[in-house]
Amino acid sequence: MRTSERRQRELLSQLRTEPGLSPADVARLLWQQLTDPRLAGQKRLFFEICGHALRGRPEAVPILEGLVADWLEPLVAAEVATGADPFAAQNRARLGLATVRGLLLDLLATGDRAGVDAAMEEFLRLYYGSE
Repeated sequence: MRTSERRQRELLSQLRTEPGLSPADVARLLWQQLTDPRLAGQKRLFFEICGHALRGRPEAVPILEGLVADWLEPLVAAEVATGADPFAAQNRARLGLATVRGLLLDLLATGDRAGVDAAMEEFLRLYYGSE
């Protein structure tokens, strides 16, 4: 699971360096990758292991280390690089991470791809403005 998360962060970093892509475009491309139906089993496993960890199962607890912080660091850095206040950037990054994970759980639970994608678009509109 850590390898998968690391690869996703690497993809985010690569997308951010692509010329001509707005931050919202980068988020959309990452969202498409995260919601690829071929990765549904991997996402289910992610939430299952997190559930076990949160209940204190010793074999799963280590996954909580870095579960949020490993994502916040690059997300905050990207926000600050665009001129955001570091405190606001921390809050925005946490909000973005929580939203993506919540919508992934929604997609797995409901299978409502159109509804979840529409919710993501609304979030991006609110988060980035009218991009």
